[in-house]
Amino acid sequence: MSDIARLFGNRAGAYASFRPQYPPALFDWLAANSPAHGRALDIACGNGQASIALAAHVDQVIGTDPSAAQIAAAPAHPRVQWRVE
Repeated sequence: MSDIARLFGNRAGAYASFRPQYPPALFDWLAANSPAHGRALDIACGNGQASIALAAHVDQVIGTDPSAAQIAAAPAHPRVQWRVE
């Protein structure tokens, strides 16, 4: 595991509460400017704030993060698949 994955993994429980939230307008803009809405890939998703927001606009989101602890802290969502990568 990389040092970065270890650093964020050790703080996975608190990470979501300290991370700034993205404005909904960002995801509206992404959807409006994307040619398709079948699948989105959220690389380095942490515990999934952006992945969940993207799921409102696309059929499937794949959220990846190198930290297993971050992925374990991500909420279940029917349109999001979480992967440690």
